[in-house]
Amino acid sequence: MIRPNDVSENKLQESFAGSGADFCNAINQLAVFISSQPAMQQIHALVKLEVDLKFLQMQAVKLLSHGEGLQAEVCRQAEIVFNDDAADWLFGQNWALGWKAPAEMLNSDEGAQMVLDTLGRIQHGVLS
Repeated sequence: MIRPNDVSENKLQESFAGSGADFCNAINQLAVFISSQPAMQQIHALVKLEVDLKFLQMQAVKLLSHGEGLQAEVCRQAEIVFNDDAADWLFGQNWALGWKAPAEMLNSDEGAQMVLDTLGRIQHGVLS
């Protein structure tokens, strides 16, 4: 289980290794852990997460972009299109994807292909 203090490259590699880039599962694990804590610890954990979430997202994108398959291709393409803002785009809600975060769609090849198609449209200025 991922906890707020586990934000390190080694922990990320362990968490995402062989998981098919299951971003949602990792975030859900964090939410379950935080909600199981007393109120003051929840506040502390959420403050730490706010600071560390951007780092966690950036590291996840970097790690996954070195892999193989559609999920890795999505991460590489997002880095090409958005540079340092790739993680913000991947984890932010997206109108073109029904207000889902692109990362939510990476659990299936079909979803990953939809995200790749969206990235291609953005890169080439196709808005429809």
